Amino acid sequence: MTVKVSVLTTTYNHERYIAQAMDSVLAQQTDFSWEQIIGEDCSTDGTRPIVQEYQRRYPDRIKPILRERNVGRRQNFLEAFSRCQGDYIAILEGDDYWTSPLKLQRQVDFLDAHPDHAICFHAVEARDESGAQAPKLVRATRARYTLEDLLEQNIIPTCSVLFRNRLFTSFPDWYLTAPAGDWPLHVLNAHHGAIGYIDELMAVYRIHAGGVWSPQASSARRRQILLILELFYHNLDSSFKPRIEQSLARWHFKTINALLIEKNYRGAADYTWQLATKPDVPRTALLKNSLWALQQRKPKTSDVAGRLENQA
Repeated sequence: MTVKVSVLTTTYNHERYIAQAMDSVLAQQTDFSWEQIIGEDCSTDGTRPIVQEYQRRYPDRIKPILRERNVGRRQNFLEAFSRCQGDYIAILEGDDYWTSPLKLQRQVDFLDAHPDHAICFHAVEARDESGAQAPKLVRATRARYTLEDLLEQNIIPTCSVLFRNRLFTSFPDWYLTAPAGDWPLHVLNAHHGAIGYIDELMAVYRIHAGGVWSPQASSARRRQILLILELFYHNLDSSFKPRIEQSLARWHFKTINALLIEKNYRGAADYTWQLATKPDVPRTALLKNSLWALQQRKPKTSDVAGRLENQA
């Protein structure tokens, strides 16, 4: 039977979470065939035995890549990606899980009905495992987005995405140097169609100390966002440069704001001086965003961008 959806899961030291992630995939109610490709990156805890037990029980569904040595997040993802046979790919990292058994069916039905769309995503809950913060509902505000929206911020929670497979032939070299892989992947896919949003809560994104992105300070995460935007600026078509310049300017100001909230006043002063004397974006873009920056007393966590900064 032809595989309609490949669920791509990468996992490393997710002993506490991986069974729930796999159970949430197995709970999917669909009228099509699916597979789960699991890149198990030589975990040092009990993750691998759990994955192997699920493979034994569901050999036609669960297809793990069991590494003899740790290769790192990006290489693990790329090899798992290359093994995906489905017409569509959904991503579920090993520490997240889906909450709706109809998630895949709803998203496949959407993309089948909208051939001009390359991607669709949905609302998720961001849950802090430490209990320090109350769960937050991460929702978008529109039904349709475009590539240009993605050049401002990453609007797509990783555990919510479904996209068409084989939209591009290979990953560009610059992708390998990006601090995070999900946002650049969405940008590559969005070159080939629109982005649809389904306003239904169908997944949980976990925030925990073992994540790669979440434990970083807010200012550090924002610097990583700037690095990704710089990659877009230097490698995408020049027609996108004006939009990316505005995004760079805004995220520079957000970084200064985060440094101030962290009480790193010297760091904020040095960053501001560097930006004023040796700007990496046109001064017009900085001036245009300066009024916005003055109105920001603290990082906004009520919008999609603020909440997605915690994505692992």
